[in-house]
Amino acid sequence: MATTEQEVEDQVSARMRRQIILRRDSPPTLWALLDEWVLRRPIGGWEVMYEQLDHLATVAGRQNVKVQLVPHDTFCTAGLMSGFVLAQMPDAPTTVSVESAGEGEVSAEHSLVSVVWDRYDRLRTEALRPSQSLEMIKEARDQWKQQT
Repeated sequence: MATTEQEVEDQVSARMRRQIILRRDSPPTLWALLDEWVLRRPIGGWEVMYEQLDHLATVAGRQNVKVQLVPHDTFCTAGLMSGFVLAQMPDAPTTVSVESAGEGEVSAEHSLVSVVWDRYDRLRTEALRPSQSLEMIKEARDQWKQQT
C-alpha cells in the first residue's frame, strides 16, 4: 500500500511538532539508543546524511538529551526485533510504544513495559557513553560532508 502525499505531509508535520517539545524552557530528558549503522547506511544520499547527522549532533549536544550508539559489533540482540519508546511522566503510568514492520502498539500494561525496560537496560549496557557517541556522530557527519 503506497503512502499518499497527504499522509507524508501529516507525518512530517507531526514530527516537527514533536521536536518543539525538546526546545521548551523546561524540556523533558530524552535518552536515545541508536544502532551505529544509522551513521553509515546511505539513506537519501550524501547531502541528506550530512544534514541529518549534523542535526543529530546538535540535538545530542543539548543538556537534556543523551544519545548512545550501540556498536555494530555488539552481540546483544535485545532491541533488534522492533523499535520502541518508553515514556515516563510524573502523573501517568509508564507507557511503551513498540513498532515493527507493519504494526505498532502503545500500552501501559505492566508485563509489556517490564519486557521493554529489560531490553532497554540490556542495550544500554552494550552502548557507548554519550560523549563517545557524540564524537562518532560528528566523525560520521564529517565523512559524509567530504563526499558532497
